[in-house]
Amino acid sequence: MTSEEFAERFKNHPLGWSFQNLEMTKHIRTLKNTVSMTEGILLLMKFQGDITEPEYEFLREALQGNAQRNLKRIEKTNSVGPETKQ
Repeated sequence: MTSEEFAERFKNHPLGWSFQNLEMTKHIRTLKNTVSMTEGILLLMKFQGDITEPEYEFLREALQGNAQRNLKRIEKTNSVGPETKQ
């Protein structure tokens, strides 16, 4: 499944919205929550037969890749505050 096929198939679906949220989140906690929610959506879709096993594996791998990329982005752009008060 290409990015274009994914976008067309899931643009008006909670799975597509979850992947979009991964790209826009600015906090690690929100990223972790979004990944968890997206994994749940994938499991539900697989259970209901909306996606096949190969599609599930592909999308789960894509989710993990996106999560890692966005975690690095967040860590790079959000600086940690000082440990003690000044």
